[in-house]
Amino acid sequence: MPQTDSYHSWLLELKSSIPGLEFKQANFGSSDLMDIAFEILPPEGGVVIGNGAVLSRPPPHPAVTPISLFLATFASDPSQGIVFASKSLKELPASDLNKAKSASKKQCVHVDAYDSDLRLVSHAHCVIMASDVLPRDIYAEKTPSAELAQWIFYGRRALQVAKQDFRNPIPRISHYVILDGGKDVSSELRFPHFLNILSALYVGGFERVYLHAETAPRGHWWEELAGENVTVVKADRPRSVYQTEVKVIQHVSDVLRAEILYKYGGAYQDFDVTWTKRVPDWLLAYPTVIDLEVEYNKASSDWPDIFNNGVILSRRHAPWLRHFLESMRDYRDDDWAYNSLRMSYRTFEHYPDTVYIDKYLQVMCGETVCHPSWGVSYDTKVLPLSAPFPLRQEARSFHLGRPRPQASLASLDSVKHTHDAFADIGRMVLEKSGRKNLLG
Repeated sequence: MPQTDSYHSWLLELKSSIPGLEFKQANFGSSDLMDIAFEILPPEGGVVIGNGAVLSRPPPHPAVTPISLFLATFASDPSQGIVFASKSLKELPASDLNKAKSASKKQCVHVDAYDSDLRLVSHAHCVIMASDVLPRDIYAEKTPSAELAQWIFYGRRALQVAKQDFRNPIPRISHYVILDGGKDVSSELRFPHFLNILSALYVGGFERVYLHAETAPRGHWWEELAGENVTVVKADRPRSVYQTEVKVIQHVSDVLRAEILYKYGGAYQDFDVTWTKRVPDWLLAYPTVIDLEVEYNKASSDWPDIFNNGVILSRRHAPWLRHFLESMRDYRDDDWAYNSLRMSYRTFEHYPDTVYIDKYLQVMCGETVCHPSWGVSYDTKVLPLSAPFPLRQEARSFHLGRPRPQASLASLDSVKHTHDAFADIGRMVLEKSGRKNLLG
């Protein structure tokens, strides 16, 4: 049987989507496509598709042409090509076979030739595709082979990219999730969380913040938010998804954030995300906006890319959110990255026109090293105290994953007296929120 891995599960998708799909083990004495067709075609004929072959144009009608051979005569691999026959090849005269072989010349071409010679687009019936082609290689490309692949995989000969709709923007509301028992969040609102809520209101440009909490926040920094556009909503913790129990608290948050955004729309951000730029109106015109994961991609090395859903912008009832929630039918509570990082990306692969990937949406930082998705990692320890933080010019937010909290943002005192890139961000947030007096 063909092998699968964490990412290459396409065989499993075929099994679940084609009712008549059968697998039969065969030991062929030859790798030549014609020899294989001789051996396996029944008396009524059929179709034999060789390695890497994709049908690009319909074959002649069998009533007119009882056998059509699209053989990749250029290839060293004789198994490449496609055979159409209205009867077993054993029943066809040798003269008919030779005639069909002669007619097959230049009708099965390599993908490079197909893309470089437009005459082949209207002539070739068969294209030998690259063995390593992936959805990310085709959905936004304009080559003839990409258009062919878009037609086959997505059902439309068109670029599969998200479109803006300024009449139906993502609402400027922001959502946080606070679950009892969370590792980094307690019912007493800490200073870093106070700072991040202010960043959503006064830097990110959101008009209201909703805290979806099981227990209402309290404490000094919560009282400091009195009078701000912050609303507490009682959170209903999901106990299961599609009859599968969800135990890991981070996974509970994954499910809850998707449900909240699907119901209300807006922005979701983890509590360790600090906004550093206003979210532009043009970005909110897309149906859903998300960013690629950079730092933890090593944990999913089989995958070409994965998503980081620590920051998501989305309209309510957005198609990507619906499909992502549906993907949780295959929920794996024992795999930290499977649903939130990998299956969110797999959902994008199937519906790329529902998501805009914004590489500037967030920068993931661990310890002192930040990992922008548009360039090389950057160690803030080597930054001269007098120099501006270069990533600040482009990043819309910083996702400060480790340690939690960052030492320079752990308290008001550390923001006041620490001289590094993160403390600079904290001071900027306080100044923009009209709290410069807290800095003394």
